[in-house]
Amino acid sequence: MLLKNLNIDKDHFLAEVWQRKPLVIKKGIQDFQDPIDEHDLAGLAQDADIDSRIVSLNNNNWSVEQGPFDEFEHLCVGKWTLMVQGVDRWIEDINDLAKHFSFIPHWRFDDVMVSYSVPGAGVGPHVDQYDVFLIQGKGKRHWKVGEPDMVVATSPHKNLQQVEPFEPTIDVILEPGDILYIPPGFPHCGESIEPCLTYSVGFRAPNARDLLQPINEALFNQSSLPRYQDQLLSPKRQPQKITKAELVQLTRLVQEELQSSLWEQTLLAHLSDQSLPVEIPEHAYSEQEIYDHLSENGSLHPVLGCRPITFEQDEKRVFINGEVYAFNDELGPRLTQLISNGTAIQMTSLDGAVEGPNSTIVNTLTQLANNGILLVE
Repeated sequence: MLLKNLNIDKDHFLAEVWQRKPLVIKKGIQDFQDPIDEHDLAGLAQDADIDSRIVSLNNNNWSVEQGPFDEFEHLCVGKWTLMVQGVDRWIEDINDLAKHFSFIPHWRFDDVMVSYSVPGAGVGPHVDQYDVFLIQGKGKRHWKVGEPDMVVATSPHKNLQQVEPFEPTIDVILEPGDILYIPPGFPHCGESIEPCLTYSVGFRAPNARDLLQPINEALFNQSSLPRYQDQLLSPKRQPQKITKAELVQLTRLVQEELQSSLWEQTLLAHLSDQSLPVEIPEHAYSEQEIYDHLSENGSLHPVLGCRPITFEQDEKRVFINGEVYAFNDELGPRLTQLISNGTAIQMTSLDGAVEGPNSTIVNTLTQLANNGILLVE
């Protein structure tokens, strides 16, 4: 799919709108054409490796069914919506659609969810804890957006979190190519006017619990960690009391770990984790095989949807899908950009910097191939 220009003043948007307020962008993508249809979406929903669900409202009763689906007839009743997560990792044109928003850092990107709704259908008023660009495909959809202080939570179904109806500050009908941006915490509700497709480009906004979980797991696997030591402990008349000094020392024990290189690398790896649907090759490639393959005009293709991240103070480390890889100073940024763009890596990409198989770059490319990140073609 050829990318059309995104009708957004990016500098103004990030300075005045991003994470501050919702925004309607009429004709956000000019002459928009759907890269898939509802039949393609139903096919994806039959795959056990793809997260999908059907939400329906029938006779005032909400229902939520989790995929994969063998058949749809008995589930698609009433006012129903089929939703499929992570479609950018399976359909190249959807991945291209997400590239419209590459002016936002990769580590913030979550996925592209695609939904198909029949007239009158939606998932009810709700709040998301991430930033989302809602791109309207075929059909028309009526959207309402309120203010964060209007939220009153409710749960009409155990697997469906909604909020009570709210007074909208935005009340708009989206047509193909229109975009609605919604920051975290703003209640919103969309209802199809016609059979329609919606593309939800989501960007995660982690909280402290999200960030502490990976370091907790990393520390659990450490064989040796500093322990608390008493400082000039004296007999206690009231042993139930903990002193301020003791609490400070315990806090410092945690803070020191959060300032360590382990925390930095664990956090960066966590932020790069996309849960990509990689396939580990049955045959583990050797460095010689990868070198020979490139030398014979072969190429290595990044898996669809791969979005690496680097740390500005150390671009020799590249974090991809939850793992860290080592590139050299000369080629690291270039190869990271090629992978980010989905561009094939060939020997010409390496600019003559590789003289043989025993080099850092070939070693890293081999690791990436054996981890399913680079496909050998």
